[in-house]
Amino acid sequence: MKDNTVVNGNVEIYTDNIYQYADEYISSLNKPEDIYKKQCFAGMIKYISNKIKPIIDIDDLVLLDNLWNIYTSLCYKYNHVITIERYCMLINIHRDTFYSWYKGETRNNYCVELSSSRSDIVKKWDRESESSWQDEASTGNPGPMFVLKARRGWSEQAPAVGMSEERMLQRTEDQIAADYGVQRALPDDIQPDF
Repeated sequence: MKDNTVVNGNVEIYTDNIYQYADEYISSLNKPEDIYKKQCFAGMIKYISNKIKPIIDIDDLVLLDNLWNIYTSLCYKYNHVITIERYCMLINIHRDTFYSWYKGETRNNYCVELSSSRSDIVKKWDRESESSWQDEASTGNPGPMFVLKARRGWSEQAPAVGMSEERMLQRTEDQIAADYGVQRALPDDIQPDF
């Protein structure tokens, strides 16, 4: 049985072509166990990226979300930290484009199928990446904590749960308003309950 197939009756099938490409790359390695090394894993992501490049449509949020889910499942399976940079490599965009979507500066369209804006979806991906770094930092490896400090504003003294709340407290009124949209007044016949 290939590493990325499921059994349906007596037949092994791939649930997505990306998993087939992952197995192709792994089988090309002199030592398949090298996939657990960072450089080989990054090489696999690049290999997959080259295979799927013709079908990538950055306007299709459902496709991008599905690709995120496949990418993260490969990270979990092969014990690698989820990085925004590798995902950007997979979908062939610059990291600045990702953060532009995050801030809602460009292409902040609403996706009915996902019931979210592009910015909200990208923020969900970013939180999962941060959580992956947090998990890796909890193993005692100092590298992930360095990344969390340098890129995410973390401190070793602050509890991990409080970091998100603390960052929310440092946001400006305009940043918060941008996340929640225009506030409407209550109709005249409804009185607040306070």
